[in-house]
Amino acid sequence: MDEQASLLEAFDRLNERKRQDPNSLSKLEKARWRMMRCQIEEALFQQVRDPAKDTREFLRVPIYMKARYEHNKMAYERFLTILGEGGLFVSTPTPAPRGTILILEGLLIGKCESFRVKGEVVWSNLKGPQDKHGMGIKFIDLSQEQKESIHTLVDDTVRQGLLERRRHARIDTRLEIDLEHGLTTIELQTHDLSLGGMFVACNLPVQVGSALRFDLRVPGGLPAVKEIAKTVHLAEKISQGQRKGVGFSLDKLSMENKGIIRNYMVKRVTGEIRHAADEPRKHARLMRRIKLRFQAASGFGTTDARDISGGGLFMQSRKPPPLGSQVKVGLIDPATLRTFELTGKVVRVIQVNPQNPQSVPGVGLAFDEIGQLKQEHLDEFLRNLVNLETTDYSTKKRRT
Repeated sequence: MDEQASLLEAFDRLNERKRQDPNSLSKLEKARWRMMRCQIEEALFQQVRDPAKDTREFLRVPIYMKARYEHNKMAYERFLTILGEGGLFVSTPTPAPRGTILILEGLLIGKCESFRVKGEVVWSNLKGPQDKHGMGIKFIDLSQEQKESIHTLVDDTVRQGLLERRRHARIDTRLEIDLEHGLTTIELQTHDLSLGGMFVACNLPVQVGSALRFDLRVPGGLPAVKEIAKTVHLAEKISQGQRKGVGFSLDKLSMENKGIIRNYMVKRVTGEIRHAADEPRKHARLMRRIKLRFQAASGFGTTDARDISGGGLFMQSRKPPPLGSQVKVGLIDPATLRTFELTGKVVRVIQVNPQNPQSVPGVGLAFDEIGQLKQEHLDEFLRNLVNLETTDYSTKKRRT
């Protein structure tokens, strides 16, 4: 687990206790919480935070949401640019006076995430650049359901900002690959593959930045991919094993070879292509954090899927449904924004393990048999995930 993931895991443990009972943290724990909050906000906002001076009691995250509210019988549609567990910031050239009570509706751009809250204007800014003008609003009278909705949105934004650094989804697949190293051609095997890169299990004496010619053999009657890959990462071990490996960038792929890899990934994750090296899995896992809604006998809510395939998914949950239980999940296609539902059976459960912070609590779901229409929706969803490149909304131009 890398440094950012370790930081987030440690912060989550303290922050969850703080949410349940702010007085449950000792003085030392509060200081650690504040230090970690500042570290997280530094990474998200790219601005220095001093824990000795920045003593706020809630985590804030950069966000890009539509905001609707009424003031003096006029309707406004602006943007939220900062969201915290205790309040938010609305970007506007006409902030309401301090003390004004507003009812706001927030809608995350390009997503089906929204909330409705009551807040009080506690400060405003009309100095400096226009994109900094706006008003700070403190939440008041939040219900428990509203709090959980805000907490989930803040948590998801933090995870996305800190952990989802890959532009492309990747699949776990074992493909034969020949790498030219010096005057020698070495037969190896991939550990995962994406449109932007691949990880190869090996112990080659290479340096970051070096370029190697490779020949990737793709099953399913598809042509081999022959290109040059750039070394971008060296690892002492890979997941579920202790073997060393090398990460390669494939950002210079030709359109033809990119099409071959895309075609293979889609067919492998839907189960249309199978090969012996990947057995016993019928479907390769497509590794990408995906927002979903779920409903189980133990409750309902919004969470992330860590990976998904044509046969199931792994759903993160700190209170996993029991083994054998049925769960309904709602997925939103990132390209069409169409929502569709699937049901599945819990076939694997991973509980919270404080002694092993690398373990992600949650459940593995095996999808139930589905009809032709839903199968088409699922295949299209997986295809769109393969093609999707992550977007950083913080880089978009924000307008009032």
